[in-house]
Amino acid sequence: MIYRATLYPYTMTSPSPKPPRESNFELLRLVAMAMVLILHADFLSLGEPSHALFSRDAWAFSGRAFWEFLALPAVNLFVLISGWFGIRPSWRGALNLLFTVFFFNLLAGVVLTVCGESFETGDFLKSLYPCGGLWFIQSYLLLFILSPVLNAFIASADRSTMERLLLAFFASAFLLGWMRNTADFSDGYSVVWFMALYLFARYMRLHRPAFTRLPRPVCLGAFLVCTLLNCGLFFLSKHPSTAGAMKASGIQTVVYESPFTFLAAVSLFLWFEKCHFTSRIVNLLAASSLSIYVIHKNPLVFPYFKDTCLQIFGDFDGVAVLAVMAGFLLAVMAGSLLLDQLRLWAWKRLEKGVGARFALPQKDERSKKKS
Repeated sequence: MIYRATLYPYTMTSPSPKPPRESNFELLRLVAMAMVLILHADFLSLGEPSHALFSRDAWAFSGRAFWEFLALPAVNLFVLISGWFGIRPSWRGALNLLFTVFFFNLLAGVVLTVCGESFETGDFLKSLYPCGGLWFIQSYLLLFILSPVLNAFIASADRSTMERLLLAFFASAFLLGWMRNTADFSDGYSVVWFMALYLFARYMRLHRPAFTRLPRPVCLGAFLVCTLLNCGLFFLSKHPSTAGAMKASGIQTVVYESPFTFLAAVSLFLWFEKCHFTSRIVNLLAASSLSIYVIHKNPLVFPYFKDTCLQIFGDFDGVAVLAVMAGFLLAVMAGSLLLDQLRLWAWKRLEKGVGARFALPQKDERSKKKS
């Protein structure tokens, strides 16, 4: 069985019965997508909490910071999963990815038009571009294209060579990205960072360094400690007495290439790697996980998502705001997963039609024609 580690994993057919795919990493995909929703509902929609909020309501400040940094490893987790299994690029996989973006962006424009909602025509047309203006899709597609080169290096390099390359990669990421935010790393919103994560995940899978064998409680503890360290740095960046020193140091707090965010992602990844179970439902839902990101981050849809988050945060407080926000985000997930069934139906019909139009005759059919 060959696992194709694109965002839509599938197995190649074989004449022998296939054992059911384990669901630990499929569940991690869903967890990571829930984390993406938390990120977009918190700092992206509400803005970063200020020290004024801390002075007025320390619990609100701390709570928002904790949830943000608890969810921050989300993007790193997606790339680590791809690196763990290895990307084997194909035209089908690339077209499926691009079709997903195009389908939902077109659907968003049609639905909003039918509902009488106004939107900028330019924004709608931009959303129909190949990657829909979504940075993750752009960076992942570049990683997808570059994966044969990365795979060739991995196949030829020994362990010490990979370790030296990874050391150089992550030292550059931490010094030039986390502490200086250069354009090459762009807070982790780049294919350069994705390449580093991909290579690191392949290294873990192929060479099994000692830290990959740490027990699950240690992995979970490391994840929580790294989350709290990120929270601490964020507090220092906002407090008047330390904000100046933090700014002078160049350290970025809400970035994917932070060493604490990276270690948190690796820790949570290894925790899930040690969970072994099989669930057809989890596997089915995980196959549609990308739709959650593409739908709610659509440039025409996201303003409604953001306004809803602002309204919830303005109308509720305490435990109530957590409960209502959780309900809203779960509804977004469920609705997106349901809508993706329509996308899957359209993709299968399109694939069948294109395949029938351009398929070559089978070998035995060609031989019959010659005879």
